[in-house]
Amino acid sequence: GNLTAGGALAGTIQTRDAYGNNKTTSSTASFIASVTGPVPSFDARLTFHNDGTVSFSTQLTVGGGYSLAVMAAGVHVTGSPRAVHVVAGAVSGPKCTIVTAPGFSQGFAGDSRSLSLQARDAYGNVISQTKHTFTTAMSNASDVVVETRSVLSGDTAVWTLTRSGTYALAVNFGTLA
Repeated sequence: GNLTAGGALAGTIQTRDAYGNNKTTSSTASFIASVTGPVPSFDARLTFHNDGTVSFSTQLTVGGGYSLAVMAAGVHVTGSPRAVHVVAGAVSGPKCTIVTAPGFSQGFAGDSRSLSLQARDAYGNVISQTKHTFTTAMSNASDVVVETRSVLSGDTAVWTLTRSGTYALAVNFGTLA
């Protein structure tokens, strides 16, 4: 299933005896819950309860496909391994990036300048499944807004400034404050 980046991957395992009956005391079996995916493999934290259950949990922040394997005494438990896909969370303005800005830092009046922006979540995962709007404003040294553009994530905005001078570019996720 899907899990949003930063969410907890967690579960509880009911231990059973050799006849399939639920155990009601702490298990003596050796349990391992391991996660493999776009980050180095690691083991999830296990908690043994006195009611015959074992719970596991971990937090996944990097988007991509993972495999969760839960084993008891070296044997996969029912439902293991299980595929988990971590998807990007909500847009986080401070984590969004300028993807390309060829020749943006200097030029001549009448030259076109362009840049492309990429929406990202709080963990830096690229948000690509939907388009998000950024508001950009180009202003001169007198803080006069020269041009304002709405740019969709992954798309390119182009400015052609007609006056020489120093300009500032403000980029905000959503509407310009």
